[in-house]
Amino acid sequence: MNIISVTAFAEKYGISERTTRNYCANGKIEGAFLTGKTWNIPEDATMAEHQRLFAGYCLTAQDRFKAIIEYLRIK
Repeated sequence: MNIISVTAFAEKYGISERTTRNYCANGKIEGAFLTGKTWNIPEDATMAEHQRLFAGYCLTAQDRFKAIIEYLRIK
């Protein structure tokens, strides 16, 4: 079994490292385990479908918000 880092998993799913650690701690990433203070995630681990959709929605909402602010030129 190959293990990947929190950073690699976060990049794979487009979420933050902190969110990845929270998912590990809450059991939302199956097979993730701690070694000392480091989370180890199986290479083939996945997130639940609703979590992937939510992560994408947050990024989309942030992009829309930025576009509105730029359009209105609010600083």
